[in-house]
Amino acid sequence: MSLRLAICGQRKYAKANLCIVDRDDFILLVQENKTQRVSAPGLPAQLIAQAIAAFNKNNRNRLRLGLAPRASAIIPGITLKGQTFTFFKVPVTAALVTAVNAGTFLMEETVVSYHDPTSRGPGPCGT
Repeated sequence: MSLRLAICGQRKYAKANLCIVDRDDFILLVQENKTQRVSAPGLPAQLIAQAIAAFNKNNRNRLRLGLAPRASAIIPGITLKGQTFTFFKVPVTAALVTAVNAGTFLMEETVVSYHDPTSRGPGPCGT
């Protein structure tokens, strides 16, 4: 599924391999490494872009339904590399969407939590 996202004022699309949608809300995103490479360093970045686009789409849907947009949400996601899964919790705010749209930086850091079952435990990865 393609999710529209403005980056630095230009229309782009974040393409998720799988999305679970509850009514009009995206509730889970999955991004698969389809390359033959063992390492896929861009995979988490693709998932984070999808989370930002999904949050933005969820808020557009809420406005269309006459509901107030959310100021923030945690968007869960999974990356797949072969048979290895990594689980993510991506915090997205309206301010982050605005910053991505404009191509500017936020003053506060966005910290994405993840769990790689092949490692010893959960850990944050700053973005």
